[in-house]
Amino acid sequence: AANRQNAIEMCAFPREVQFYRTMASEVPFAIPHMLYREFDPVTQDGIMLLNKVDGITRDELSRARSAEFEIDAAELLTDLARMHAKWWGEDSIPETGFMIDIKDSSFGHVLGDHEANLLNLMPMLEKFLSSKSIAQLERMTGYREMFVAAARNMLRTFCHGDFHAQNILWNPESDSPRAWVLDWQMVTVGPGALDWQRTW
Repeated sequence: AANRQNAIEMCAFPREVQFYRTMASEVPFAIPHMLYREFDPVTQDGIMLLNKVDGITRDELSRARSAEFEIDAAELLTDLARMHAKWWGEDSIPETGFMIDIKDSSFGHVLGDHEANLLNLMPMLEKFLSSKSIAQLERMTGYREMFVAAARNMLRTFCHGDFHAQNILWNPESDSPRAWVLDWQMVTVGPGALDWQRTW
């Protein structure tokens, strides 16, 4: 129930439906085909039926395939750059009526306070990470303010908005495509660095 309420407040359901209706065919990624989609603005109920994608997440790939993964990841990030370039600059982004601008306060958490987030995650991180890794994470937060200031001044483009490993499925047995990009509920207009900072 909490997850559903969060999705409703962020307009995640209608945003993904509208993405598939208006822009999905233009992104340079392999994405699931939407077979059916509908959203009721009154009840906030939504349904999306996507074709099945065979694949595993990045975390499930074995270390033995790391060299192949690096090649695949490079191709995926090249496609990400192509997508950003296609809509680079505010004038090139279509007026779809569903994408949130990163400058809106309702979406400001994307450029939010990572020091506080890291502090909240620390009890869990200490169970899995070495003290050296934790120290590196803490040092990285020192660059956050500089990154946010630079990001706010960058030309804006169309962003996936949640471009992390769990939203990418890899099929090591397939020649093409080997990677599928999922979960287009967070699409937004903002600096391309938003997508890059969420990669591995």
